[in-house]
Amino acid sequence: MLLDEFKFYVYLRDKKDLIFKPIVDIIPSWLSPNIITSIRFVLVLPLFLIWYYWATNPYFVWQESTWYFVGFIILLGLFTDYLDGAVARLTDRITVFGIYFDPITDKLFTIPVFLIFIAHWPIVTTSLYFLINLRILLILLGLVRAVLHKKERLSRLLQYGYITVTLIGYIIFAIKFVYDFL
Repeated sequence: MLLDEFKFYVYLRDKKDLIFKPIVDIIPSWLSPNIITSIRFVLVLPLFLIWYYWATNPYFVWQESTWYFVGFIILLGLFTDYLDGAVARLTDRITVFGIYFDPITDKLFTIPVFLIFIAHWPIVTTSLYFLINLRILLILLGLVRAVLHKKERLSRLLQYGYITVTLIGYIIFAIKFVYDFL
């Protein structure tokens, strides 16, 4: 992966993995990193449905406790995002499936979270819509990269394109976000 060539990135990633080492040591061997990633993938739909049908319904009796549940699902998704990579690296169970499925799942998991922000923080709606479209574009680029992973030159070129699109997209988002407040 292209980011592995940056020493600072590898240093921070390894430090993060050391924090998760005690948790990785107690995880059963059958719980692979791909299963952890799949759990996060499955959490996307309940997160969206619980938020959309219960937490935003003013007539739902347990609306406040539903928000706690939505927050718990988001925190569980963030935790599994860090955990699957740490488990894969510390137990030497890195797979091609995980290399491509994990980033796609990360971006897919953030879309309902951004929709929650859009619904409850309307001043930044256009900025967050842009961010959602950027995430969808990155998912599509990740899928293309997964299909072309055997062709190293194209895969490396797509990695550069992926990073460039991400940087430009976040710069535009930051400018747009500031502009929304002015």
